[in-house]
Amino acid sequence: MTTDIKTKGIILRVVLVVLILSSAMGTFEYLKSMKKEPKQKARNQVTFVKTEILKATDETLQLSAYGTVRSQYILNMSAQVSGQVVYTHPKLRVGNIIKKDEIILKIDDTEYKLARKKMEAQLQQTKEEIFELNTEIKNTKSIIQLREKTAALHKKEMMRKKKLFYTEKVGSESDYEKAELKFLQSDELLKLQKNKLTILPQKIKAAEARKDAVKQQIAIEDLNVKRCVLKAPFNARIQSHKAELGQLINRGQSYLTLIDDEHLELLLPLESRKAVNWLSHTDGDADWFHNIEKVPVEIRWVEDLKKSSKGTIERVERYDRKTRTIDLVISIDAADKHLIAGMFCEVKVPGKTIKNVLRIPRSTVNDQGMVYVVSNDKLLSKSIEILYAEKDSYLVTNGNGLRAGDELIISKIQSAVDGIAVSSKSKEPAELANDE
Repeated sequence: MTTDIKTKGIILRVVLVVLILSSAMGTFEYLKSMKKEPKQKARNQVTFVKTEILKATDETLQLSAYGTVRSQYILNMSAQVSGQVVYTHPKLRVGNIIKKDEIILKIDDTEYKLARKKMEAQLQQTKEEIFELNTEIKNTKSIIQLREKTAALHKKEMMRKKKLFYTEKVGSESDYEKAELKFLQSDELLKLQKNKLTILPQKIKAAEARKDAVKQQIAIEDLNVKRCVLKAPFNARIQSHKAELGQLINRGQSYLTLIDDEHLELLLPLESRKAVNWLSHTDGDADWFHNIEKVPVEIRWVEDLKKSSKGTIERVERYDRKTRTIDLVISIDAADKHLIAGMFCEVKVPGKTIKNVLRIPRSTVNDQGMVYVVSNDKLLSKSIEILYAEKDSYLVTNGNGLRAGDELIISKIQSAVDGIAVSSKSKEPAELANDE
């Protein structure tokens, strides 16, 4: 009995599974029959396209890059003297412009003027000392002449006494000794004066050295007095300042930064690959720091692209190995008043001229790097060799895939397949430019 019940349960479950599967298959077939077959495009259906007749041209490249304007002269001022600020220019505020040679500030120079007066007194004292030494030399020379005569007389008298006593036996030995003593005394006095005459020029030389030192110190004090007055070295814009009236400034303290807005330049990082392949040089072998060609460039502030400024490639500042860029320095026309330091700008740099190339719109190149042309009223895909990429177009090789005279399809095509029939409306490049 139990076995029969189990057998009936298994049969029931199998029947239910079969019914469910049959129902699912029936539903699938019904839905399949309801689906409409896609319409097949007729083989003879014609697709209308816009085309451009390609022409070979010589193209002078315009290298586009971005850089920041900076001043050629940024002066960080540090105090060369210590003292209290006793005057400041009325326009000493960040952003104001102070004209060349106008006084920006003054530092109290009383201490340096007093030091100068003290040095002047020392100088006068040293001059008087030198005068006295020169006078003493003259007097010593006169005394030496007298001492030489006196010593000669005493020597003569001594020799006479000696002859009388030892040869002629006249007089006494004490008379000879007295004469000898006088000679020795006069000779000693003569030597003292001669020694003095030797020392006096050395004293004068030392005094002259002191005089020169004092003069140098006076010159330093004069310089310190001048340093107490700070003038604008050019038409300067105040970028920052830390000097206020009454403030005490210490020697070496940085207190002012000036910028020259009349002499500007722009640091332009340029991809090294672009620079090597397309930047002009004065000769074939590029010596980056000497032979860069000074060509004119066009500069536009990114916030106001309608206005352009003129500049010239001046030099290469450095090669940045981290970013692999060549940093060009562009000098900006001094007459240009549109740009100021800190502005981020787009720069157009004329490059080399590429001969016999084709210009095609970027939009005509598909994901596989191919383009479509019309050949015998049929669509034909062609490969291209891109020489240079610009914002909206490519410059490609003439003859390597595309050729001058090819009818390039410039409109979008859905499901483009080689060999489909197309009908074109051709335009010359000039007409296309007018349409745009």
